[in-house]
Amino acid sequence: MGTIHVSTEHGGILLLTFTGEVADTADIASFKNDIATVAKSVKNLNLTQGNKIKVLIDITNFTATYVSEAVDALVELAREDKELVEKTAVFGGSTKVRVIGDTIIMLSGRKNIKFFENKTEAVEWLNS
Repeated sequence: MGTIHVSTEHGGILLLTFTGEVADTADIASFKNDIATVAKSVKNLNLTQGNKIKVLIDITNFTATYVSEAVDALVELAREDKELVEKTAVFGGSTKVRVIGDTIIMLSGRKNIKFFENKTEAVEWLNS
């Protein structure tokens, strides 16, 4: 089962760490609960900082198959957070997870999400 851990990095960057696996519909209920936590964290940090926030997503230890309900939930999250997030950097992950991520980006209409090989590159872009 996949999980999303939420924390804050230096400089007020919201860090989302995806771990485990989302492989079938049995994993969806827990995954949607995690997404609700993420949505709340984005809103709270936005209110605390008083401006659009930066989000860093670590998918280094995350695997997934294309589960439409999970993709739909992430697309909805990206759409809802569009006005609250300045930009999002994603790092790590397999080619398969990145392809799923590209699909989420396209379906959400977000133009401020990019993939990077490692955390250093991702943070550099967020802070540029």
